[in-house]
Amino acid sequence: MSKYSWMAPAEKVFTALKQEARFVGGCVRDTLLERLVKDIDVATPLKPEKIIELLEKAGIKVIPTGIKHGTVTAIIDKKPIEITTLRRDEKTDGRHAEVTFTDDWQEDAARRDFTINALYLDNEGNIYDYFAGQEDLQAKIIKFIGKPEERIKEDYLRILRFFRFAAQLETKNLDEKGLAACGKLAENMGRLSGERVQAEMFKILASPNPVYVLELMQREKILATIGIEKPNLDVLKKLIRRENEKEISEYLGSDAVLRLGCLLLLADIDLEGFAARWKLANRTKENLALLLKSIDPPDDEKAAKKLLRKYQKESFQGIIKMALVQEKIDSGRFAALMKLSENWQLPEIPVNGDELLSSGFEPGKNIGKILAELENWWEENDYRPSKVELLSHAKTLIPAHKGW
Repeated sequence: MSKYSWMAPAEKVFTALKQEARFVGGCVRDTLLERLVKDIDVATPLKPEKIIELLEKAGIKVIPTGIKHGTVTAIIDKKPIEITTLRRDEKTDGRHAEVTFTDDWQEDAARRDFTINALYLDNEGNIYDYFAGQEDLQAKIIKFIGKPEERIKEDYLRILRFFRFAAQLETKNLDEKGLAACGKLAENMGRLSGERVQAEMFKILASPNPVYVLELMQREKILATIGIEKPNLDVLKKLIRRENEKEISEYLGSDAVLRLGCLLLLADIDLEGFAARWKLANRTKENLALLLKSIDPPDDEKAAKKLLRKYQKESFQGIIKMALVQEKIDSGRFAALMKLSENWQLPEIPVNGDELLSSGFEPGKNIGKILAELENWWEENDYRPSKVELLSHAKTLIPAHKGW
């Protein structure tokens, strides 16, 4: 089993299952596209209980991750390999399915979403293709298996997956019937969880150039359905053009959160409601809020260092990136500020509240005010004043603020 190097971890699984298994889905698709394989999925006609029995007998750790739907996870050299029994859908509700196990490979393929994902590969390198998936993959066309509306009604997440694969394959060749079905059924996406929407949208946003796909999603009212009614595609286009500038591309990459910030800029969006809908992590929400503030970039190095200390590296870089996209700074200034954020070791002020109290200051709210003024003075003096100098300067502040 050495035809492809990524197969190696699964060799023990195939041996344990007595070769009654095939690789399926993304790992096969990405292999044919000559892309890096990240996740390994295996299908087998064996029932879950038998899979577990054979794997444990072979000394392989196995976790019943989704045993109700026929899925277990084998752990080989700390790498997870999902193994799922062949199945057919008996009943669906637009997100989850009740399944019946089968030993028919084509029946299993027929329940999958797209032709390019219904490809199987055995351990000898033979490909099994029941719905012309290789042909569609070569043509880079995203096509539902069977009738698009039926496939979508089984799982409305497939609407986002339809566009995600188009973005990741960098193709404009979307099946027209599938595209029309996505638009027609988009209003049903409200039943999808925020986590699922977020995961798919971040994958779309992180793709090489998602603009065409996002334009289609706007046209078909997909974006409006998931909370982006007025996407700022013009700003996103500017960002992506900048990402391709040789001099600064190393600082930009395909930052999904930054791209989302561009998409939401000037969109008059309720960020709290949007974050709740997408189930964004607090840190992501905070980063978005900062991007949407469009903070002006610093004028000089002193101001840059002060801003960097205030917001820390990640947030500072977001501010500078957004300033670049909005043409508040040029490429040279952008690169200089990014280098500063990468190379400058942020200093810590050598005085804290406890040391002020130990030096005889009265406890209370004035301590915080004194610390704030000390920090401003320390920054203005290029972070040079020592602890002794800071404590000495602190004593000059109280007479100046008798109203404290």
